[in-house]
Amino acid sequence: MTKVRNVENAGGKVALIVNNDDMNISRIIMSDDGTGRDITIPALLVSKKDGQILKDFYSKNQNDVVTLNKISLNMNFDTV
Repeated sequence: MTKVRNVENAGGKVALIVNNDDMNISRIIMSDDGTGRDITIPALLVSKKDGQILKDFYSKNQNDVVTLNKISLNMNFDTV
């Protein structure tokens, strides 16, 4: 919850959490530690590989506001 709260307090509208190792995150469930009832933004965990793709894209296009404004994430909430 700390990471998500930090994003929200900084004015973020969504928290994108990138896993820091190569483990399979398909069975990880992000949950509230009991302190998040006041958090109002959504949060999403992505794999290290997918996070790197997003970071590389941003680095390549960081001065192209038009391209960055077109980024969209399609999320699938199917159960595992």
